[in-house]
Amino acid sequence: MGRVRVAGRLRVVSLVAVVFVTAFDGLALSTLVPQIAVDLHLGGLYGAFTAVYALAQLFGALFVYGRVRSALPLGAALFCLGAAGCAVSPTALCLVCARFVQGVGGGLAVGGVYASIDRDVDEGDRPVVFAVLASVWVVPSIIGPGLAQLVMVAWSWRALFLVTAVVAAACAALLARASQPGEGTTSALPLGTRVVLMTVGALSVATAPFAGRGPVAVVLVALVTLTGLVLIYRAFTLVRPVPVPGTPVRTLATPLLCRGVAQALYGGAEGAGAWYVHGIRPGATFLVVTTGACVWAAASWAQSRDALRSWVIRNGFAVGLLPVVSVAAFTSAVLLGGTDVKILSLCACTAAAGAFVGVVEPIISSALFSQRAPESSTALPVVIQVDDLLVPGVVVAVLGTAMGSAATHALLALLAGLGLLALVTWTASGGLTRHWLHHTTRGRRRADGEAGG
Repeated sequence: MGRVRVAGRLRVVSLVAVVFVTAFDGLALSTLVPQIAVDLHLGGLYGAFTAVYALAQLFGALFVYGRVRSALPLGAALFCLGAAGCAVSPTALCLVCARFVQGVGGGLAVGGVYASIDRDVDEGDRPVVFAVLASVWVVPSIIGPGLAQLVMVAWSWRALFLVTAVVAAACAALLARASQPGEGTTSALPLGTRVVLMTVGALSVATAPFAGRGPVAVVLVALVTLTGLVLIYRAFTLVRPVPVPGTPVRTLATPLLCRGVAQALYGGAEGAGAWYVHGIRPGATFLVVTTGACVWAAASWAQSRDALRSWVIRNGFAVGLLPVVSVAAFTSAVLLGGTDVKILSLCACTAAAGAFVGVVEPIISSALFSQRAPESSTALPVVIQVDDLLVPGVVVAVLGTAMGSAATHALLALLAGLGLLALVTWTASGGLTRHWLHHTTRGRRRADGEAGG
């Protein structure tokens, strides 16, 4: 990682390992969900299975707001336990429950990664760290879907969960060696109250997919899911990040929303693309998913270069057109004829969405960290993680129901709405990103001048 100054090389490896195992799980599993749905007769649980992992990570984020460092090995251990449970699940309900445990572990581990970056990495180096961690996706994006297909053909999709469990166990051992207990933080909202709010909200979201099928069910699922997520968000209202003096809270709100929308757009494009292409040519799922993931990794890696980051921020509107391209590509796949044309259009859909999230996430993450006050040291990592999960959680739950209902037009409408929202929020975040670019550039010049003197 070059000049990046992080507390301990082993800790850098452990952070990369956490990102790798979570990325591998998501990318590999996305190609197998249609087959899992057939084998275990998911039916009405399709939406719950696709959403429960993201929502369960909120519980993990809840407990990260305490002993941050110990959350890393504990999260990896729970992730391992959940993956093993998925491998041996005899019914769809057992599979969903095991996936929930896996999600809690993922939330703990990923939340610990964010908190570690906030505490252990210098402000000027955070863009590089975010870019490198995002670029870690490139390996699982290449081997994940292909390995998943090979494992499923040779054995079963259950074997993939066993592979994930073994890798997660190795990560837990590595993290246990690299981690130390962190300093706890306090919150005026009692832990029990937050757990109750989280539980009620999660139950609302989990039961939403039972609403039925059809366009009316999609709307009902959205309303019930939103209600549940409001309760979940209430559990975090007293751990909001405090901006630096003179920075309005709304300055942080729009970039946070942009992050969530970018994640939701990519998840929606990937999920809808995999679902749609599976009905055309099952083997093409690998190509669609891998294309989006590789472009995401490449775009993230590019943001580790100062010149490219500066160009992106100064030409932000051009980047904002990527969500529009993604939606247009999915529309082409739905409307145009020819199998090859549809597959290429879906690849373009995931590629554009991946490029957008890969460019936006490192920039906005670094800008947000630079704008939070010191007294909110662990609040911002938690809020960023919640933000990454709330908006995508709604989208995944509704998309899962639309997929179960074979509602292609509902999928198209959802992606179109996400694309428009992504364009608006990214454009509105321009003030914060330009201020951050000016601040970091001036700081680096001052540091270089002092070093030269």
